[in-house]
Amino acid sequence: MSTRRVLDLGHCGKIPVDTLFQLHLETRNGHMITLHQSKMARSLGSWVYDGASVLARYIEAYVIDSECGEDGSKTNERPLTGKSVVELGAGTGIVGILMGYYGADVITTDLETLVPLIQYNIERNAHALGGRVRAEALCWGDDLRANFPRNVDYIILANCVYYEGVLELLAKTTKQLAGKQSVVFACYEERIPEIRKLIEKWHEIVGEFFAIEEIPREYYRCMAELDCIRIVKMKAK
Repeated sequence: MSTRRVLDLGHCGKIPVDTLFQLHLETRNGHMITLHQSKMARSLGSWVYDGASVLARYIEAYVIDSECGEDGSKTNERPLTGKSVVELGAGTGIVGILMGYYGADVITTDLETLVPLIQYNIERNAHALGGRVRAEALCWGDDLRANFPRNVDYIILANCVYYEGVLELLAKTTKQLAGKQSVVFACYEERIPEIRKLIEKWHEIVGEFFAIEEIPREYYRCMAELDCIRIVKMKAK
């Protein structure tokens, strides 16, 4: 008799894996990434949000191509090989896992309660990954442990701006990870005016350290029907 596997998300609840919903993400070369998610958990991070899905698709469509080189000289299936990625507030880990598929070495992070869900998604996609992907607990604002890299190539923030009390902490962690060559990609869902104000406040805070470039919506509008999604690119000043 087989034992029913349960993900222990601490105070967010215990979630049987056979109750998880699946989201299938087909890569551009035809392989399938499967993300498992739950609305049973008492957490906002256990579900794949539209903004995170669109950011993953945008990175696949444009960042991956740029890593291949303008002349197409780097055309292998794993063009992010050798690149380092840290995803903050990863939730299900959708963006980091996709970048891991293309060869990046990725640390997907969130609060300790969500690490089992991220780890489960990594396990379920391990056969497809071209790079090393691992899940780590990370509370924004804390000093980074020795096992976290600095000067990472890409820092991912998908739907991380939702509460004013965390903005300074998120900025501190982002700054700790970033170097002069680091690229930060952030996405937001401006569903209500309050979120728009939070994003403005966030940009004021990080604008002291990072140059912020708005990605024109025509680059990713075809990836979602929602007009509320925004993507920005940031680099250290």
